[in-house]
Amino acid sequence: MFIRGAKTFYHSGVNEYEYKLNFLALHVGSYKFVLTFKEKETGEYCFYNFTVTVEESKEVQNLELVSEVRESCSHGVVIENPTADDIKINRAMFTVSNEYIEITPEEFTVKA
Repeated sequence: MFIRGAKTFYHSGVNEYEYKLNFLALHVGSYKFVLTFKEKETGEYCFYNFTVTVEESKEVQNLELVSEVRESCSHGVVIENPTADDIKINRAMFTVSNEYIEITPEEFTVKA
C-alpha cells in the first residue's frame, strides 16, 4: 500500500481547503489508516480515520482468435498511457498461455 500527500501546507485562516491524498494498493483487501493535521506552533490537531476496501478488478475484454487450419490471424490491441512519461514495454511483461501466440515487436514505447 502506498499513501502520498503533502507533508506541509500553508493555511491562511480560510474555512475550507482541498487536500489531495493519493492511495495505491497492489493487493485485494481492507486497509485502514489515519491522516492527522497538526498545527506546528500550538500543537492543535485534527485527524481522519480511513477504511478503504480494494476489490478484484473486473475483466475488461476477452479476445477470441479463430482461423482455418494452416492460416494465421491477428488482432491489434490498443494500449493507452495515462502518465506524463514515455513507457517502454517489452515482450517479457506479457503472460501468454499458448505457445503459438506471438507478441511483436520485442520492445516498444508508449508515448505520454
